[in-house]
Amino acid sequence: MVSVQAEIGLLFLVQVQIHWVMDDLNRLASMKNSGIFRTFASCILGLFAFGNVFANDIVFRSLVAPSENTRFREINRLQLNVERLTKSLDSVVQAIERHGEEVSDHRPPEASTVALCELIGKLKSEDAQAALVRLMKHRDLNVSMLAIGQLGHHRYLDSIDELKGLPRREAYLDSYAFRFSVIRSLIEMNHPDATEALLLLRRGLDGQLQYHVDRYFDEQTIEDFNGDQVRFEAFSKRLDEGFSSQMTQVADEPQARLASVSGLFKLSDSEPASLNRLKFAPQEYYGIEIHSKRLLFILDHSSSMKDPWYGMPRLDRAKGELIKAIRALPGDVEFGIVAFHTRVHQWNDGLVEATIENKDLAIEFVRGLGYGDRTNTYGALRTALDYDADLEAVYLLTDGKPTIGELVSHQSILMDILHRNRFRHLNLNTIGVAVDGFTQGFLKRLADESGGQFRLAN
Repeated sequence: MVSVQAEIGLLFLVQVQIHWVMDDLNRLASMKNSGIFRTFASCILGLFAFGNVFANDIVFRSLVAPSENTRFREINRLQLNVERLTKSLDSVVQAIERHGEEVSDHRPPEASTVALCELIGKLKSEDAQAALVRLMKHRDLNVSMLAIGQLGHHRYLDSIDELKGLPRREAYLDSYAFRFSVIRSLIEMNHPDATEALLLLRRGLDGQLQYHVDRYFDEQTIEDFNGDQVRFEAFSKRLDEGFSSQMTQVADEPQARLASVSGLFKLSDSEPASLNRLKFAPQEYYGIEIHSKRLLFILDHSSSMKDPWYGMPRLDRAKGELIKAIRALPGDVEFGIVAFHTRVHQWNDGLVEATIENKDLAIEFVRGLGYGDRTNTYGALRTALDYDADLEAVYLLTDGKPTIGELVSHQSILMDILHRNRFRHLNLNTIGVAVDGFTQGFLKRLADESGGQFRLAN
């Protein structure tokens, strides 16, 4: 029995032969005073038209094959032949839609799905934009987010109006990952229409997303508005009015503190006027600024955390820093704690408000942690990815390389976690305690490629 791979390979060779004779037949069909030849050639070309449909079916079957290797062979062929990719675009879109139907809560789309969306994005054509907009409306959020990401990354400016309508989708309210995709795509457009849309959306943002939008606004100049001074000044005025309104709200809160001598906010005379607004100095954890309103602390308490670190066990010092961070959390933040060694265990099933009572309970949990056994870093990171749909940022502290779990090699963990995080958009921050060079590189790459920061604890 012929395998699927062999059948697809044979059909591909037949398709190549077809393309070789198409030009000759077209010339034959257009010849004058050769009625019989024209009729014959037209009939054959009609058969070839049917053959093109069949060829597209070959592309589709290859791209939905059970094997990732088969899918990537077809992806490589499409990548090398832009004309073939353009002709097969509808089949590619249908394949991605099929992939979306196969996704489950615990199984994100395969790497082939990501690669196909990237192929479409790189075409930079009207047909490619239409295909991505179609995928953006897919009921599977993972497929939708991939398409949204490509529209922004390749600056398909004519899709901005479509992106502006996404906040009306239920997913925008329910899923941080979806909100992140929409906001990032509008930021990457760097176009006045997108910027003005972000100004309206900012009212409903907080935490990490508000931080990203404000950084983007701070960098806007009249050049980003195509030299349109009237439009830029109108934007700046609305932006300042929004900040003034926000500051009034903060000042009315019972515990609001606005004294600059306390270092609570910073102003800089050297910054442009657009930056000259109140800026609250964020809380820090090991020198990493905390902008998130929904965050998760992950603490390694494996046996190696017994080793001394500046005169006391590593775990004791780490506990002290974590307790200090918990105490400093403002009341409008939600947080959680995960501790791990061989096993991974959560303080709570999900995020909780940073009330005094909850912070006291969390501190009690941290103080009660003893020394475990080995280091299941992968298990801890997978727990973070599945922890809470509203989670924005993770702060992972560990003192050694992974030694147990479903995955233990640095490269395997990076490939798996970073791929899964494409559909979660967590800001992964990492802190290394007396780690070797290899583990330091692993933690740094994990942070860098997820928009987080790495720090060596000292």
